[in-house]
Amino acid sequence: MIKPYRHKIILSIFLFLSLGLFGQGIKYSGLILDKETKEALAFVNLISADGRYGTTTDIDGKFKLVLPTGIDSIRVSYLGYKTSYVLTSNLKGPKTIYLKSRKYDLNEYEVFPGKNPAHRIITNVIRNRDINNPQKLKSYAYTTYDKMVITIDTSSLITDTSFIQNDSIKGLADFFKGKDLFLMETAVEKKFMAPDKSNERVIATKVSGLKDPMIVYLVSQIQSTSFYDEIIHITNKNYINPISKGSLNKYYFQMEDTLYSGQKDTIYTISYRPNKNTNFDGLQGILHISTNKWAIVNVKAKAAKDVKGIAVQIQQKYELVDGEHWFPVQLNTNITFDALSIGSGGQQSRLIGIGKTYIKDIELNPELVKKTFSHIEVEIDPNAVYRKNKQWRNYRIDSLSTRDKLTYHFMDSLGKKAKFDKKLKELETVLTGKVSWGYFDLLLNSFVGYNSFEGFWFGLGAQTNKRFSEKFTFGGYYAYSLKDRQSKFGIKSSIIIYKPKEIKGHLKYLSDNIESGNIDFFKDNYSLFDPNTFQKYFINRMNYTVREEVGLSGRILKYLQVYGGFSHESIENTGSYLFKNPNDILTFGDFQSTEIQLRFRFAYKEKYFDNGRTTLSMGTKHPVLWFNYSQGISQLFDSDFDYKKLDFQIRESFYTKYLGETNIELKAGLVLGDIPYAKLYSGGGTYKPVGLFAAKSFATMRPNEFLSNSYISLFISHNFGSLLFKGEKFKPEFELITNIGFGWLEHPEYHLNINFQTMEYGYYESGLMINNIVKLYLFNVGIGTMYRYGAYSFPDFKDNIGYKLTLSLPIKMKFGKVSE
Repeated sequence: MIKPYRHKIILSIFLFLSLGLFGQGIKYSGLILDKETKEALAFVNLISADGRYGTTTDIDGKFKLVLPTGIDSIRVSYLGYKTSYVLTSNLKGPKTIYLKSRKYDLNEYEVFPGKNPAHRIITNVIRNRDINNPQKLKSYAYTTYDKMVITIDTSSLITDTSFIQNDSIKGLADFFKGKDLFLMETAVEKKFMAPDKSNERVIATKVSGLKDPMIVYLVSQIQSTSFYDEIIHITNKNYINPISKGSLNKYYFQMEDTLYSGQKDTIYTISYRPNKNTNFDGLQGILHISTNKWAIVNVKAKAAKDVKGIAVQIQQKYELVDGEHWFPVQLNTNITFDALSIGSGGQQSRLIGIGKTYIKDIELNPELVKKTFSHIEVEIDPNAVYRKNKQWRNYRIDSLSTRDKLTYHFMDSLGKKAKFDKKLKELETVLTGKVSWGYFDLLLNSFVGYNSFEGFWFGLGAQTNKRFSEKFTFGGYYAYSLKDRQSKFGIKSSIIIYKPKEIKGHLKYLSDNIESGNIDFFKDNYSLFDPNTFQKYFINRMNYTVREEVGLSGRILKYLQVYGGFSHESIENTGSYLFKNPNDILTFGDFQSTEIQLRFRFAYKEKYFDNGRTTLSMGTKHPVLWFNYSQGISQLFDSDFDYKKLDFQIRESFYTKYLGETNIELKAGLVLGDIPYAKLYSGGGTYKPVGLFAAKSFATMRPNEFLSNSYISLFISHNFGSLLFKGEKFKPEFELITNIGFGWLEHPEYHLNINFQTMEYGYYESGLMINNIVKLYLFNVGIGTMYRYGAYSFPDFKDNIGYKLTLSLPIKMKFGKVSE
């Protein structure tokens, strides 16, 4: 017989277990896919029938939901898809739910009679943006696992046998059923310290068909990690953030759904797109906003305007990491390569890319040491490409699927035969101007060239690379020009003295034509095909020069690079020019010069990518400054002149919301002492009646039209991008340009047998370039015109006009600075 108190104990235990089960609820899990494409759908809303409980799918379309007993169904809703109602009795075990897409156009929106209810929520998000922005934390650290797959859009292929007229179509579809075209995995350790110190170390990388980690740099530039910046960067394009200041006047927001998370906060689903009759680089997509600090929980975004060539859609998921701070935990990048397709049997299928980033091991506000950060922002561990499967298991979220393994096996075999690594280095060639050949790098800029003085010239140049020596470099070039029938050559060598500070010793010798009035700033280099190098084609006055030089370079401070050198030059006069100082009995045609040189380059907070073979600048948000000091010493090694020469240059680029990109360059120079033409300043003119546009030069000034011993020049350009033109496919970019120059010359009478002007009254020109009218593989082509006005304009109107052909690179670097 059971005693009464035992009844109470048993009843208490029963009630406790019942309450525990009720508190735990019933757990449901599964996957939500597109019914037609079988694509996983991220950020789908799942809400209980009573509206009190809910969740969203993660970036892989997976969901976990806990509901109390008694709830018989859930509502599954997603923008652009038909809402589905699912019985909880059908959700036993992991369940796959399919949603059917429906036509949805963000341009068709509701008109509210009063205030848009979404505006209150977006206003709160903007007010709390700094609180929720990860970049505003004191510091953070985390590890990411990235996986990028490139395959074909098989949904565009007709695979029904009743329609197939060519067996190769079915073969193409069957091929991609088992494997993909490309697979890349990367594990990265990232550290951040406010306000902008950052380091990403690639600790493991594996690329199907490739061993070279260069592609890691390209993939890392696809999207911004945080959606709280004023400007969102996607594939090197800049878009106005829908939650930035002033966005309520530019974007249309619409409430789509409300989800009660069961944790005393509500999640609102809001769609957004640019307002009608506005023209700016905007985004469209969906925001999921939590009332907990009015933070982003999920976001989807893509360009509101069709992007020709590559279309990218990004997705980001945020979580409360420590119960207080929201932080991104998953990123998705879906890429459609409209310009790239694979065809068979008359059918074409586009290439698509699917990238997923998982952020883990998140530490918020850890104690980091400032000295551990350098100017290298992205670096690759030397052993990153050699990680074993056992090590990869620590980084991967899931183990490799059979499809992944087949992709690696097939592409690795194909990569060896097709030499994919060699082809990838061709991209590095474009960025560096070098082609590796055994122990040497061939210098592409020494093969062929053109300028007005020499005509076409042909040559060969090479230098040793790191396979030859990690510390020592030796190289040279030889060339022959057709117009002046002149041979020229040069040799140079360098040795690394102290690698942490990049201290190098240099020896140089050349016997070559040097532009009159040439200014050589330290490390002011452009890539091989950059339009900023076009000025050299207009050079029409050069001096044959023999130069010996010894120097030392290094990084004194983190952002300050310095070169100190000592040189001697023997300079031959061009034509019948003579230099005559009345206080000197000698008249100079040819002359000799011995100089001490100091050259500085300061790029505050400039960041670099280092793949162990090449270091590439990733730019800076701040102006870049150059300064040169040269002093000529007479009678030293038969030098003929005493003088001092100071040269200065500053370059700035920034992006203004709703207006576009502005570029400013200021140059100035001063010579103290009387010296011949070759060491003075010749104006920087690049005029031809119809010719190529050379940026940061005077497009209507004749070459060598002016002569100065002191000058200042200002070059300003503003590119509106496609903001002034609303075409769907035809999207020219309008660019306004104004250039101003002043120059002064002491003792012009010292310079004989040469025609020139001085420009102390100011030289002015302005114009309009219409870029990207025609888009080619390497360059985008446009047209424009520049007009000369002011004190030095010509009486005849047509002589003041210069008609220009513009060439611009299709890939633009990120803008460093954003202006309100």
